Amino acid sequence: MIDQEKAPEGANQTGAQTSTTAKKNTPQIRPLASRHARILKALLNGPQTREQIDRAGPVSNGPAYIADLRQRGLNILCCRRRFTNADGQVCRPGIYFIDESSRPLALSLLRASLAG
Repeated sequence: MIDQEKAPEGANQTGAQTSTTAKKNTPQIRPLASRHARILKALLNGPQTREQIDRAGPVSNGPAYIADLRQRGLNILCCRRRFTNADGQVCRPGIYFIDESSRPLALSLLRASLAG
């Protein structure tokens, strides 16, 4: 049996160099696109229907932009309400709002967008 040599200082088992300084585990906050920022501002002002989100963007698929914001770590909730439309049909439109726990992240994202 052959004795293995001790790996040089700062190298892992494969011999690749490793960093001696620990990387910070804080996520980097990237600036939002303009449409996302406008939608986020609207949500910070209060609950918004899908139509209001579309106008705030302005976008034609507000739920897709909400999904993008959720991927950034924001907890955006949707409450469905019972509503009778102009044709007398019952529908259940959603109303989006930001959970209070996500407000600090939302403000950080907007600040990064203004600075970037």
